[in-house]
Amino acid sequence: MIFFLENPDAECVLGSSREKARVINYVKILNIMNRRVVLIYNPKSSRACEVEREVLLPLRLLFPHGNLIEHKISSQIFEENITEISKVLHENDIVISAGGDGTAAIASNAILATSHKNISIGYLGFGNFDDFAGVFTGRHKTIHDLIAHISHTVDTHPLEVLIDDKHLRFSVLYTTLGITAASCDQFEDKSRRKTLARSKYKKLIYSLSVMIRFYFRVRRTYRITPYTLNEKSITRSTDFFAMNTPRSARILRYRGELYRDPRNFLTTPRDFSRITNLASFMIKSFFGRMPGHVTDSATLVFDNPTELDIQSEGEHRHLKNVQKITIKKSTKHLNVIKLK
Repeated sequence: MIFFLENPDAECVLGSSREKARVINYVKILNIMNRRVVLIYNPKSSRACEVEREVLLPLRLLFPHGNLIEHKISSQIFEENITEISKVLHENDIVISAGGDGTAAIASNAILATSHKNISIGYLGFGNFDDFAGVFTGRHKTIHDLIAHISHTVDTHPLEVLIDDKHLRFSVLYTTLGITAASCDQFEDKSRRKTLARSKYKKLIYSLSVMIRFYFRVRRTYRITPYTLNEKSITRSTDFFAMNTPRSARILRYRGELYRDPRNFLTTPRDFSRITNLASFMIKSFFGRMPGHVTDSATLVFDNPTELDIQSEGEHRHLKNVQKITIKKSTKHLNVIKLK
């Protein structure tokens, strides 16, 4: 990497001399091993300029001779993005997701959709909640931190969600049904997206206020059709949570790292029609004591074919004519760069 060592622009994008030495060393190793870096980002996101300045520019300086692949998310359809990215990926790639949780979920699902070996992924948060970065990377880490720690990976076992026995998606962090899932659709409104783009330092507060207002509009009328959960009857509920990591929407937490477990995850059906139920759940979860039951699978069989909302890491879908939902640990795993 003589180019890098002699490039003054590359020098200025690095921090301390110790950090610079570590990054240069890993860049040399990656080039010797011919490992590619694949950057996944959304050029239309509200923080695309930050991604270009803080991630894309440094990567172009670090990898000037073809080992950097830049992939822009171009479709609004989740599955189309997964298909496009999976075609780009090669064995031994290092994937970097620079964006919100939606971008991270797409990149993760694309890796899991391939049969390639030894692909690593790192997450840099440029979204609203940034749960992927919060769990694995840290909110204020840089692209140089990821490059300097590419060997620090953890086997992460995602959830797999099936609708009537057909694969829907993989979920690294969490999947929810009901009001919490339906509230995610509120952010598809163009005016709200513009507000989020302007409110750089108040995204979390604004996002939570939108979700709370939606809750008060629907809490008396929204119900999940009665169902059996692993043969246990659930007659009254508004929500269902399947948690694989210790945080959701930044403020909901439990103590544990079940993403390391190849079998188990946390489930909890809830009835939030009463404000006191929601308040109790939120307070317990905020202090890392989310109520629930650790299980190796969750099969929801509805009394009648139903329609309901489902979301995984903020990616919302409204389902119709559903008889059964199955959530379980996938037999596949991800190699996630972990800095925390």
